[in-house]
Amino acid sequence: MLDKGQNAYERGNDSSMEELKYLTLVQYVTNQTYPRWIKTKGEQSRWKTEALKFVVEEGLLKYVEKKVDFTLVIQKYQV
Repeated sequence: MLDKGQNAYERGNDSSMEELKYLTLVQYVTNQTYPRWIKTKGEQSRWKTEALKFVVEEGLLKYVEKKVDFTLVIQKYQV
């Protein structure tokens, strides 16, 4: 599980992510649709900034480490 304000990459080798955050990141990266709990412009800005660190390829969420390197983000049940 991720601590508040900590992304999967910052956890080192453990790149598991809470299911809700995983699914909402996939939704945002794919459709640019904010999660329903994002209400203010500030929250939208923070969410967008965090989401820019991720891409979805073949239905899988990946953390962008460099322009060509990615880390696969997995959900807890996938461990």
